[in-house]
Amino acid sequence: MGPISARLQFEPCVDPSNVKIMWVVCCDAPLDRVPTTDVAACARNRTLGVCQGPACTKDGSRQALLNLRALETALDAVTVQEIGCLGECGDGPNVYDGHRKRRGIRGIRDVLGLLSELGCDPVSKEQIELWGLVVDAILAKEDGDRAFVDGQLADAVAHYSRAMEALESRDGESVERLAAAVRLNRVRAVLDSGLIDGVADDVNQVVDRFPGNAKAWLLKGRFHLRVGDVDLADAAMEVTLRLDRSLEDQVKRARETEQRLRRRPFWRGIP
Repeated sequence: MGPISARLQFEPCVDPSNVKIMWVVCCDAPLDRVPTTDVAACARNRTLGVCQGPACTKDGSRQALLNLRALETALDAVTVQEIGCLGECGDGPNVYDGHRKRRGIRGIRDVLGLLSELGCDPVSKEQIELWGLVVDAILAKEDGDRAFVDGQLADAVAHYSRAMEALESRDGESVERLAAAVRLNRVRAVLDSGLIDGVADDVNQVVDRFPGNAKAWLLKGRFHLRVGDVDLADAAMEVTLRLDRSLEDQVKRARETEQRLRRRPFWRGIP
């Protein structure tokens, strides 16, 4: 099980093979993975499509994508998706709004201008402040995901903690889903390190807020195995499988992982 990505329209989920693409959000996309789409799909789904062609990527489409995704989380005002080349190479980064191509969309001022042209409500000072914090949180989460994949678990925990600091005391369902994904990634990194620091608080907050999140119950079960609460662990694993039967192999691996970690000399769990 790899880093959890916040799919803001749905429950946070896990995909070890594709951290980047899982950040794409599309209102009508399948739950297991969101593919890169074309401009026709953008028109159908009323999304903002950010060109990911080679020229736009070189011209800064990463910045445009980051700003739009953060805006989506902060305001719930737009839906964002990566798309292929729009054929306007050299004028990018290009964004397709479902009706026409918008050229040179990069920074926050460009995005605000685009929203104004689209007839969206004016963005308040407080919303812009939240927008900036979400940008910081997304960048910190992506740093954590990369560190996690590289096996740098202590660094991953530090990055996830930085992301949570940016989101602290911020309201809104999309922000809460992003925070849930960050919390669960931090739980996984801490548990894989052989530790339990802060795990109970993180996983319980996610389970309380999103009780239908099977991956959260799976990590809750791992925590209870770690501290020797076998009955509570079994109950959490049962909930996991009741919510998502496809996780049966992950439940089995979680039990095996905990048995292996408990045998390590540096393990600092509760006997």
